[in-house]
Amino acid sequence: ELSYLKQNLIDLPASKTTSNFDSFNAQIEQVRSASQQLRFLQNDRKEMLAFISHDLRAPIASALLALEENKTDKSRLHASLTQAHTLAEDFLQASRAEMIDSTKFREIDFASLTHQAVDDAYEAAKKKNIILQREILDGQVWLNGNFGLLQRAVLNLILNAIKFSPENAAVKIKL
Repeated sequence: ELSYLKQNLIDLPASKTTSNFDSFNAQIEQVRSASQQLRFLQNDRKEMLAFISHDLRAPIASALLALEENKTDKSRLHASLTQAHTLAEDFLQASRAEMIDSTKFREIDFASLTHQAVDDAYEAAKKKNIILQREILDGQVWLNGNFGLLQRAVLNLILNAIKFSPENAAVKIKL
């Protein structure tokens, strides 16, 4: 692990020890130092991703608004901008999910959350004449988490199932 860290992450201080015990302690200190630097790099990466995503979303949203107001030949441009905006939004949500503080998680009824996600996917299923079959437990299924992020994750799973299913199919949501 130390060799990998030395080659790929940072320049670790060389250990200048004489006994095996001192050498072992020096290696432990090197791993701690590398871990700390890796945490800093990960935090910087997360912050940068959030800024990039935000900076992408603003001009795309403005262009979409201008297209909506103009109502001229917008089909191709609108579709491309909508896709780019969705990608930027997904990117932002992913970076937010990475930065979330788990100490702020709350108890959530996962069964209700799943029902809501199925309801939110209804229009997409209707467009492809897909039936959404629910096999969700009666009662409540409690877990700790962030409602918005979990609901988005479940909705994404359902929408992907709809997207990749043939028309007139059935998608089963089972909890």
